[in-house]
Amino acid sequence: MNRGLGNLGINEPLDGEGIMDFDDYRLLRLPEVMEITGLSRSTIDRLTRARLFPQSRQIGPRAVGWRWGDLRVWLDGRPPANGEDGE
Repeated sequence: MNRGLGNLGINEPLDGEGIMDFDDYRLLRLPEVMEITGLSRSTIDRLTRARLFPQSRQIGPRAVGWRWGDLRVWLDGRPPANGEDGE
């Protein structure tokens, strides 16, 4: 849902398709990221170091979060479990 916040930089293109929704900027903490992706903390750390997972954003001196939009793009890019396109 586009909320017309272009003057705030919210209507940026998302991965070359469509418009980034305001919700795409919501920051998720590690427990939510683990629940959404099904990945463990160590796997997220390993994939992040290898630049195969979205980078976290610093949100405080000792706190990081991941943008929902970055995670959504990453999830959408994962291949189906059965190896087929599915479409």
